Amino acid sequence: MSPAPLPPDEGDRLEALRLYRVLDTGAEQVFDDLTLLAAEICGTPISLVSLVDSDRQWFKSKVGLNVTETTRDIAFCAHAILQRDVFVVPDAAADQRFSDNPLVLEEPRIRFYAGAPLRSPEGLPIGTLCVIDRTPRRLEPRQVEALRILGRLVMAHLESRRLLADATEMAERRREAAASAAAGDPASRRALLRHTVATLAYRGGKALRGAPEGFASFRLREGTRTPGEILAHVGDLLDWAIWLGRGEKRWEDSPALPWDQGTVRFFDGLARLDAFLASGEPLAADPEKLFQGPIADAFTHVGQISLLRRLADGPVRGENYFRAEIEAGRVGAEQAAPKREFG
Repeated sequence: MSPAPLPPDEGDRLEALRLYRVLDTGAEQVFDDLTLLAAEICGTPISLVSLVDSDRQWFKSKVGLNVTETTRDIAFCAHAILQRDVFVVPDAAADQRFSDNPLVLEEPRIRFYAGAPLRSPEGLPIGTLCVIDRTPRRLEPRQVEALRILGRLVMAHLESRRLLADATEMAERRREAAASAAAGDPASRRALLRHTVATLAYRGGKALRGAPEGFASFRLREGTRTPGEILAHVGDLLDWAIWLGRGEKRWEDSPALPWDQGTVRFFDGLARLDAFLASGEPLAADPEKLFQGPIADAFTHVGQISLLRRLADGPVRGENYFRAEIEAGRVGAEQAAPKREFG
């Protein structure tokens, strides 16, 4: 038996897996449906959504198997995550990498295996959607393609799950920060607001940087806003935050700009808002209104842009707040400059 070597980006890969916060969670219907569909399409008795941890593979969803995990050293999926495409083993008993593997010699007595890698938006493999049979066989091209598609759907649901968890956590942080700001002295209130603006620069920079050509006009479906229109609205929200802070009752709608100009406007708006908060100019608005009004809305819309980037096949480097260096006053594009935040 030949255990799979570690991927060269193992540290980054494990950090990406942790960000999904999915290990050791309960069954979820959406994943069980996709696993069952993979087994039906490929005609196999076993199908799994397998996530490869540091020393084990853990099954988020399973059909035809009772165990919830195995050690990584015997996992077929540990080999599959090293591949760019579907990894197929037609007959494990005839393959020297697996012929003496306990999973081949004992239950579930694997003979056939095919696994589609599950890759994060950054291209990091966190696991597989795999199908298994107890007899040697091959898949037809249409079945291989279906497994690829189902694997992408599994990854899309993992991403949606993570984004929802991130949004919930961010909302809770905003509520806590708003409560702290309301209870604190004026200087601490401004400091908290400035740190929140720097966090918006961090998230926004990642969502905006390196957008694919034509992304500004990407429309998910009829009647929805394009990323360019959303970005223009974010610029309007930043203008509103400054006016609100000065006690002015103003709002102006702006048209969508070319992506590079809209990005410049975004960072310019952040810089002007931060400069206002850093100045001695009186703060006319309640800090909680700034948190829960224009700034919270700006976070929400930046999150929409990030989601559209993924749906438009434009990878976005994942946020890692535990390693990110977010500093009040650092609100330019450099706040989200590429850096090794994983590993």
